[in-house]
Amino acid sequence: MVSMQAIFDEKLEDASSQILEKLVKKKLVDAGAKAKKGLVTEIVDAVNNGGLSTFDWDGGGNKDLTITFTEEDVADFERMASRFLDQLPSIVDSVSSATAKQLFKTLKKAWPNEYLYQEEGLLAFQAHLEKRWGKALGMLRMLLTISRELGSEIVRSHNDESVLESVLIRLHARACQVVAEIITLMENGYADGAMARWRTLHEISIVMILMREHGEPLAERYVAHRSIESKHAKDQYQQCSAWLGHEPISESESQEIEEAYEQAVQTYGKDFRGPYGWAEGYVTKNKSGRIALGDLEAAAGRAGMGAHYKFASNNVHAGPHALFSRLGLMDDSGLLAGASNAGLIEPGQNTAITFSLITVLLPGEKVDLDVLIKMRIVRLIQKEIIDALVKANNKLQRDHARHSQ
Repeated sequence: MVSMQAIFDEKLEDASSQILEKLVKKKLVDAGAKAKKGLVTEIVDAVNNGGLSTFDWDGGGNKDLTITFTEEDVADFERMASRFLDQLPSIVDSVSSATAKQLFKTLKKAWPNEYLYQEEGLLAFQAHLEKRWGKALGMLRMLLTISRELGSEIVRSHNDESVLESVLIRLHARACQVVAEIITLMENGYADGAMARWRTLHEISIVMILMREHGEPLAERYVAHRSIESKHAKDQYQQCSAWLGHEPISESESQEIEEAYEQAVQTYGKDFRGPYGWAEGYVTKNKSGRIALGDLEAAAGRAGMGAHYKFASNNVHAGPHALFSRLGLMDDSGLLAGASNAGLIEPGQNTAITFSLITVLLPGEKVDLDVLIKMRIVRLIQKEIIDALVKANNKLQRDHARHSQ
């Protein structure tokens, strides 16, 4: 693409020369000389290249003459330049707008062919990735399928009066969707994005463990905590609605949210207002007197995954660490602005382990022989996924080392 900035810079230099040309022409005419184009151009070039005290021109047609640039001439030049600069913003706006529209029109016309070219490249990349990681990805898809089937069976036998069962079913359904997202990211070469989505899967597993351990009372608190989150979301929206150009929440709806919030606090206590207030009384607080995710991890016996969770969080937030450490890079020497064949082992392993745990937690006491068999199959699939990921990653490392020599 042609650099419009380079063209613009060149035009700015031309504008300065054009202003100087007008001044030189005026001085020549005032001195009784002919302001021939060649003479004017050479004088302007000489001035632009550092000024001059004498100037010989062999173009003919003029007697010896003297041109003196006075302070008034300099002031005239500065006034003309100032008028031009005053007009510059509107000129830039007009030129950039017209150029952008024309270029956008050209790009849209060329896009269908470019899109087909990119699609061909993407399909080739996906085929190559599937060849390397296909066995592990296939087993992940199998794990998702059998987990969904188990979830459907649990839903059919669901007791509508059990808040605990309802929460667990919804958590499992959400986990299934997250795993589908992770698989989609992995099969398209986005290991870092897949790891970021595993972060949510980890949180779901922690909540399910605590629900299974503490039962109906904790599930009721968990559901009741919606009113706390609704209140915080409402307050945040009201602060941003004007800036967004949206209508604020109506007074009646706002009042309804506030009343539900106050009722929840009255029922469960002031500590219920915290981000993890639903776990108050069931999870030990930290030294700050609050409950954080790390405290939930410890209570659920999953504190060992804290380092993985922190690493996954780097791919969610805009901190500096993620700029220099990408799963999709074989080393930290390059930049990654798209898909990569590398790094799939981490999100793949984490997903297989965490999702298997979530699936096994779902049935609870509803374990008949058929469910038990499926849970055994889940464990077998998990092991095969990890074995396949390790094998594929080892081959990737060997191939990379060979090509790097």
